[in-house]
Parts: sequence; C-alpha cells; structure tokens
Amino acid sequence: MMPGSIITPDWLLPDNVGVAITTRAWGNLAAHVGDDPAQVLLRRRRLHRQLQLPVAINFLTQQHTATVSKYPKIHRPSDGVYANRIASCAVLTADCLPLLICSEDGLQIAAVHAG
Repeated sequence: MMPGSIITPDWLLPDNVGVAITTRAWGNLAAHVGDDPAQVLLRRRRLHRQLQLPVAINFLTQQHTATVSKYPKIHRPSDGVYANRIASCAVLTADCLPLLICSEDGLQIAAVHAG
C-alpha cells in the first residue's frame, strides 16, 4: 500500500459508520475495465483487511442505470446499494460522484454512483 492511497474524511458520522476513499495509488478495484481479474480480487481483499471491515464489500456492476439494490441482494447492473443492517456499501467512480448517505443513528446506509 502506498501513502495516500486511502483517504478517511474527517466527517461527523454516527459511531457505527465509517467512510474510506481509495485513490489511484491503491490500484484498480473495478473488474470491468480490462484489468487482470486476479489482481483486482487481490486488491479488493487487501482493502477489506486494511479497513478491518465487519463484512466483505459486495461491489456493484455499474452501468449508469436507475437501479438500486438492497444489501445483501445485489442486482446486476446496479448503481446504488443501501442497507439497514451491518454492511459494507461501495461504489466505483472515475469521473462521476459517489454519494454516501446514512441515517442519523447510522442504522441505514447507502452508496450511490451519480454520474
């Protein structure tokens, strides 16, 4: 892992919610852009360990749709995921924006690919 490859914003969040953003220095986490699938899987697993997440990240297959999935059932394709249980919600972005949303008590979370 290279310095600066994971950004943890200093946002006011419920105690049970965290946010992390990987930079290009972490490496590609997208399985759909022609990268070696084994390397993508390795980086995803390494990220899970590095962030000490309680559950694995279930990455979306994004295609600029209006489809949003409810964790743990992920529709393919889907451009957002929400959960009302312990989950690791994530979206991939290049020139789009990630929307990261949670309820005040942190019991509902969502990640949406907006672009």
